[in-house]
Amino acid sequence: MELLNGRTQREAAVGTLEKLRSDVAALRQEQESLKQARDQLQTDLTRLREEQAAARDTSGQIRATSGAIASPAAREREADHVSIVTAQKALTKLGYGPLSVDGIMGPRTRQALENFQHDHELKVTSELDSPTLRQLTASNQTATLE
Repeated sequence: MELLNGRTQREAAVGTLEKLRSDVAALRQEQESLKQARDQLQTDLTRLREEQAAARDTSGQIRATSGAIASPAAREREADHVSIVTAQKALTKLGYGPLSVDGIMGPRTRQALENFQHDHELKVTSELDSPTLRQLTASNQTATLE
């Protein structure tokens, strides 16, 4: 009887050990996925910084060529353009359509924004307002990690 109990306990321990090995393997895979997501985020961030710098250089060249200092309204339009481009990229990445990344707030971009706002319980305005941009940025970062 004692041998039978010992054997049962050993079999239970072996089963527990196999479960733990399986859990460790799954955790290692998850860790690798997270490392890849981190690396992708770093690559995306670097690319976006380069694009932003290029956009600044381009706008600086345009201002220098025209010989005029950009007005506050022109700077605001440029900032809006960059925000719309960023939103279009994020909306596409999050599955709200393939959008043209052109910085233009067209009907497809407005519809994608409306769907995103609805899905995230934001005030549905079809506009790229501050709450939407914040949620879009947070959702995009979360999606990249997954």
